[in-house]
Amino acid sequence: MQKAVLLLGALVFLFGCTASPQGLLYYEIVLEKSGCKPYCSLEYIVLSNGLVMKKQSNSQTVIENTIEIVKTTPEKAAQAIKFAQDNLSEQKFDKCNSCDQFVFFTNKKPDLFMFVSRQEEAPDFLNKIFENSQNLFSGGEKVEQFFVQFVFKKIGKNAVDYHFYPDGSVVKETYVGSSQELAGADAFMLNGQQLGFLKSQITGGLFDSKSGLENCQKNGLEYGYLEVLRDGEYIFEWTCGTRASKVDTVFNEYLREFG
Repeated sequence: MQKAVLLLGALVFLFGCTASPQGLLYYEIVLEKSGCKPYCSLEYIVLSNGLVMKKQSNSQTVIENTIEIVKTTPEKAAQAIKFAQDNLSEQKFDKCNSCDQFVFFTNKKPDLFMFVSRQEEAPDFLNKIFENSQNLFSGGEKVEQFFVQFVFKKIGKNAVDYHFYPDGSVVKETYVGSSQELAGADAFMLNGQQLGFLKSQITGGLFDSKSGLENCQKNGLEYGYLEVLRDGEYIFEWTCGTRASKVDTVFNEYLREFG
């Protein structure tokens, strides 16, 4: 027993008094509207470390989202996540076109979880989750406005969707083929080196550059895109990294690091 205690003490000394978190809990809830009055979609992502993102789209054609990030207390965020995960006990994938609907994702342990419902048929607790998200956001404090969404689909593989936040928080979702059906969901923290690399790629020239989806197969991809917000500057570009623009350079750097 004494040897075990000494060994434990040595491990604490070597690796620090507090173990780094193995992961974060999160949920994402999106209200998709069939008309743009006042928006086509309104999305909230809530992480257990207190970060809350709001993304609003006002167009069904041109993609130009309004993105804001705030910080609430981890206790309030954890409470909202617990409410969501405790109330949603069954999965549902009932996607519809040209309708108002809720789309909900979470990394409910030990399994991922997805629930899609027409707004008019949504259970009361789904509306409550959306209301909780709005309240967390409106009561949060603004943080560094940095966000990257990095999406790619390799040929014959599932689509991968990364959300990167200013403190190194990451939400990673994967989707079955090209469908919107969730195949994987995780949330975790980048280390300092990874976060530094992520931010170092975002320079002023990025926001004026253009790309496209030509010759995606050359990069082993079916499609990809990059959405970036930093200090009031914003860009959304479809890309497979096959052009010579700054968007393509950043996309390829991220593909090497995170793909």
